[in-house]
Amino acid sequence: MNGRRVAGLAAAVVLPVGATVLADTTSVGQFPSIPYFMAVLVAAALGRLLAGLVATGLSVVLLDYYFVGPSHGFGVGGEDAIALAAFAAVAVVVSEILGRRDVAIEQAKAARRRLELVSSASELLALSLDYPATFGKLAELVVGDFADICLIDVLEPDGSIERAAAAHRDPRQQPLVDRLRTEYPPDPAGEHPVARVSRTGVPEFRPVMSKEFLRATTRDPEHFRLTQDLGFQSFMCVALKARGSILGCLTFLSCHSQRRYGRDDLDVAEELARRAAVRLDNARLYTEERRARAEAEQNRQRLDVLARAGQRLALSLEFEDTLSSVLALAVQFYSEHAILYLGTDPSAMTVRATAHRDEERGRRVEEVLRRYVPDPGNPTSQILEAIRTGRPVPIRPLTDRQMIDLGLPPEVVEESREVQARSGLIVPLLARHGVIGALSLTNSSEGVEMDRDDVDFAVEFADRVAVAIENASLYEA
Repeated sequence: MNGRRVAGLAAAVVLPVGATVLADTTSVGQFPSIPYFMAVLVAAALGRLLAGLVATGLSVVLLDYYFVGPSHGFGVGGEDAIALAAFAAVAVVVSEILGRRDVAIEQAKAARRRLELVSSASELLALSLDYPATFGKLAELVVGDFADICLIDVLEPDGSIERAAAAHRDPRQQPLVDRLRTEYPPDPAGEHPVARVSRTGVPEFRPVMSKEFLRATTRDPEHFRLTQDLGFQSFMCVALKARGSILGCLTFLSCHSQRRYGRDDLDVAEELARRAAVRLDNARLYTEERRARAEAEQNRQRLDVLARAGQRLALSLEFEDTLSSVLALAVQFYSEHAILYLGTDPSAMTVRATAHRDEERGRRVEEVLRRYVPDPGNPTSQILEAIRTGRPVPIRPLTDRQMIDLGLPPEVVEESREVQARSGLIVPLLARHGVIGALSLTNSSEGVEMDRDDVDFAVEFADRVAVAIENASLYEA
């Protein structure tokens, strides 16, 4: 019971008693209905209908007892009925008028809060193009007056749904919401509201989420229990749409029976989703543009390396002095280590040139090469595989046992773990009459990956080296 209702009920008791005293001791007693009328009016204004009716009943009783009966006492007559009807009418009319005013005020406040929420969300979304981080902040902004839980799901290019953000207004409940994000992302082909809205673009909302509905939209009993622990009551799910495409969904959940979503709330949710979708679309366009620029720059650098390598190799048929210079170009723009093996027989190949991006790592790699006695018959030899197949072979990290089987002493295996090749390629050197060696372009750092363009570059680079070596051999012959 709120404070206004308590004050109204108190007034409904106190004011009729005060009206009785006033009418009995002053000249107002000539018109006793007036103070009682005022008492009903004030009580109804403070506590609305309930307080007005209590004041009406008490006023009629007191008026009848002290002023209407032939002697002080109760009686039943036309005056009583008229007074009761008049006072009750006053209470009802005043309560109705003020009640409508209260509703209008609350609606205006709610509209202002919604407008402030949309405005704050717009400012937040305009701050950054880093949409995963921004969506997390948006979810945190929304929870409070508008929602108890906010979930933001993004459609990935492969059709899967990534739950980009999940926030609860109560920090103590956040671990449960985090489970919704990590353990129960919506199945794109399922009947979860997010999946349906992602497919159709049509918003969904329910003022009441029944247990039957929750069972039908959860994945398993544990998922259903999680919704019960969080207390799902009402929800809205709206699509993130931009330029005719659905990019994901924005979901708002109420966990209190006092908050039931309606059409006005859905309008706000759709406006928030519209603005978030524009920001997500812009972020993706920006990311794609940056990626395209980066790829263009990488391609430009690859072409530049190939051109410079061709120039250096063409400067002289005495290629011994230029091979290391050419490999230096590879480690400057492409890989951390470049090693050139020459020989048509894998068991008799020799290291003819090397280059390394990091001097210390290079020194350690050189030490391994100096003590490495390859076993050409070992099936795990990736150099042998490249020479045998005539195709580039992606580097596969080797176990200690495999490295020992390849001919590395155990103590060298222990010392070389930090410089072990973790990614890269071994490319055969193909001449007119067959394979004449192999070019190893590798990375010993974690997390360096090579794509299709990298493979094409490595093959083109190796082909130019092979042509230069073959031309030099013909010249010497």
